[in-house]
Amino acid sequence: MTSVDIARNQAVTIPTLLLSDGKPLTGTVRSSNGETMVIDLDERRAAHMPARADAHATLEWTEGGIEHACPVRIRSSTPRSVVVRVAFDERRESPRFVVDFEMTYQLVDPAQVQAVAEEVLSRINTLETGESQTARLWRSTDEDPHEELRQEIAALREMIGDLTARIEDLVSFIRGGQDPLAQGAQKPLAVTNCSGTGLGFMSRDALPVEGYLRLHMRLPMTPPVVIDCLGRIVRCLPAQSEAAGQPRYDVGVSFTHIHENDRESLIHYLFKIQRRILRDRKEARETIADPNPAGAPQER
Repeated sequence: MTSVDIARNQAVTIPTLLLSDGKPLTGTVRSSNGETMVIDLDERRAAHMPARADAHATLEWTEGGIEHACPVRIRSSTPRSVVVRVAFDERRESPRFVVDFEMTYQLVDPAQVQAVAEEVLSRINTLETGESQTARLWRSTDEDPHEELRQEIAALREMIGDLTARIEDLVSFIRGGQDPLAQGAQKPLAVTNCSGTGLGFMSRDALPVEGYLRLHMRLPMTPPVVIDCLGRIVRCLPAQSEAAGQPRYDVGVSFTHIHENDRESLIHYLFKIQRRILRDRKEARETIADPNPAGAPQER
């Protein structure tokens, strides 16, 4: 999900970026290629860009009565304009992940999209994030000497979190309750990739492009993070099936309504996976380069 479909002259705002008059940035898109866009400040305001600004922000806009949000990174600016770039998957070598978390989805009736969007945003995630986890991870370029221990603790927490989730499901079943999202919800065959702006998955059924899905995700964290959000279907292509008579579809979804705290939790989870993959690759390269490390017995 590296591109953002946004029209030229679209009115946008960056709530966390305050201009010289102390109010959030508002302006219009001068140009965009889906990844990088130039935004001109609102001509009705005499304010200008600050001398320094946080490199990470969230771009927001409303199109067709639907509110959209996209994490961006500020690349450069002039007193009356700013250049931003979609923040996720920014590095070409950054891998996409086959993530391991529970996810269900529901197709939303077109007449109910606005109501579902309002319901999704009314569910407040009370998890305190403190300083932006994304900002900390962007700043952290050196290897953490305690990372291995933290990974072991994280694995233990994941086991505890999974057990907690199972207990919650069991209690709900005993009480006779039913998760409102469970009715009519479907599970994907696999989640093929995920980022802070959307995800891809394999489905048994074809889904309408430009339609909307309500997504329910449970991240294996402690405590478990449950994300309820709304997304627009941007891709649905037939995929090769492993068995005859078993159709599969490659579905891509772009998040349109998601709490920023939930997005931060998702990004944090993905960064942890990325760091683990990079560390494993590094160890594999070192093993191949030096198959007989010092101290290892030599074959005769």
